[in-house]
Amino acid sequence: MESALEDEASNTELRRQLIQQLRTGEGLDVDAAYEVRERGWTH
Repeated sequence: MESALEDEASNTELRRQLIQQLRTGEGLDVDAAYEVRERGWTH
């Protein structure tokens, strides 16, 4: 049970960090984002 709570807390923190990055643009590769948008995600 404790592990599930820790996972939830970790996921919440990761979501918060992602939202912050999207708001500020810090740590994001804008050129890569546009390329994925235009061409799709490939491996």
